[in-house]
Amino acid sequence: MSETAQLASFRFLNYIVEKSDFSISGPVISNEMEMNLELGLILNTDSSSHKLSIYADIKDKGENLSFKVMLAGFFNAENCTEQQRNKFLCFNAPAILFPYLRAFVSSVTGQAGISPVIIPTINLMSDGEKLLKSLDV
Repeated sequence: MSETAQLASFRFLNYIVEKSDFSISGPVISNEMEMNLELGLILNTDSSSHKLSIYADIKDKGENLSFKVMLAGFFNAENCTEQQRNKFLCFNAPAILFPYLRAFVSSVTGQAGISPVIIPTINLMSDGEKLLKSLDV
């Protein structure tokens, strides 16, 4: 059976860590973390390439650990409607990019001599809905 593979209309190209600010100023209680997560989307209307940024601000309850990190994911959307593209970027892209953020935070904190900070899995649907609404403005 010989079939030609067809590229998906929405593809994850790569990611980079755009910003990382990590500090420890005292004893860290790694099981008492607070996290603020923000999604930002930059649509490039001149081409099919788009950038999604995820920003996380993580602190322990005693504020002895501070970790601010921003990851940017680059995606390609071709042969799809604007509505399909926006849904891919607002819902699928964060779900694709979030594990890279989790792995980066765990890796850096684990190498810092403390218990690794493991960001729990979260449902990003409400964040995606807010992002989608911001595109309709």
